[in-house]
Amino acid sequence: MKRYNTYKLSGIQWLPEVPAHWEVLRFGSLFKRKPAINKPEEELLSVFLDRGVIKASESDKRTHQASEDLGKYQFVEPSDFVMNNQQAWRGSVGVSDYMGIISPAYHIFPMPSCYDAHYANYLLRDRVMVNLFDVSSKGVGSIQRTLNFNWLNNGKCLLPPIEEQKKIVAFLDKKITLIESCKCQRKRELQTLSELKQAEIASVVTRGLNPSVPMKDSGIFWQPLIPDNWTVTKLKHVLSKLDRPRQPDDELLVCSNSGEVKKRGDSKLGLVADSDEIYQGVKRGDLLIHGMDTWHGAIAVSNYDGMCTPVVHVCDSNQNKKYIALYLRNMAYQKVFKLISNGVRQNTSDFRSWGKVGTILIPIPPIEEQDAIVEYIESKNSKIDKMIDALTAEIERLTEYKQRLISDVVTGQVDVRGEEFA
Repeated sequence: MKRYNTYKLSGIQWLPEVPAHWEVLRFGSLFKRKPAINKPEEELLSVFLDRGVIKASESDKRTHQASEDLGKYQFVEPSDFVMNNQQAWRGSVGVSDYMGIISPAYHIFPMPSCYDAHYANYLLRDRVMVNLFDVSSKGVGSIQRTLNFNWLNNGKCLLPPIEEQKKIVAFLDKKITLIESCKCQRKRELQTLSELKQAEIASVVTRGLNPSVPMKDSGIFWQPLIPDNWTVTKLKHVLSKLDRPRQPDDELLVCSNSGEVKKRGDSKLGLVADSDEIYQGVKRGDLLIHGMDTWHGAIAVSNYDGMCTPVVHVCDSNQNKKYIALYLRNMAYQKVFKLISNGVRQNTSDFRSWGKVGTILIPIPPIEEQDAIVEYIESKNSKIDKMIDALTAEIERLTEYKQRLISDVVTGQVDVRGEEFA
């Protein structure tokens, strides 16, 4: 793609130049806030950072629960521009395709006739405009900042000729459809690989490595048959719960839902206590079982020394702890913990009581077979993980390319007027 023949200074700090024939106008001269209209019978809408304006019924996020009193909710019509007053600086804005109502925490603007609504949606959600919303917001919090309309109205907004806007939309719609199609294919491949990992683990931790081994009744309702040479016991007979003291320089560790122990500095997972006094020590090789996120597979052998929250059971064993972790995570993937637990929240399993953990039944192969199972799974997973990493990196590159393409086109850094759209 080529650039335009001539450019001019934009007057926008983070966008040095724009095509010479484009207009750069004050935001306040283009967008006028719409007065609130009471229509509580209309469908609820919401705005998401990654999706723009959507129907609330399409979201399963509990953070967007509506008030019981819809009398103050605002009426939104198709092509209206919607801004979250406290989240616009992060990009929580969008042009609506729907008629509905939205929380009083939003500002509504009718779309000016000089804009194609679809072009405006691309532009107003692009980083060049989100930067304006950012510098036009004030507040002391790191998440919620309130828009200052004196600042916002004086900010600059790009306005290409309307016919050019339509060509930009046609070009981006075509390109983004192709990019999203590629991403969906890669995500399907990721899902297949993840399912393959799970299936492989489920097979060998419940049947061993010999598919023709004789089987016997186990007495375990979620796994009726086990190899003839395996035994069944309660977890308390193969695990001992530790109570290690923490050390002054211990780093905080998180037993994550991904089935890994992570350093807190490398992860945004987990809450941090006001005082280190509550934490317990962890040594490399300890088996960690999260007492509340057991259902999600937060069970792992630590590769680090450190400390962790007391809601995690830190354990030792004379068996292969990696085998035990694999077996318990497979129980999580098969939703067994949800069946045998009364969670205090919807997405928890309450195994904070060590006595309750200790009653869980587990089949135990001979130690040599446990070692062989772990070695087989680690080898198999290593190959699958390399393919997963490659696909994940490709999805990230496609996402970055999409964002850069939108930004370059809607701000006039490339000229798509001569592109073929058929």
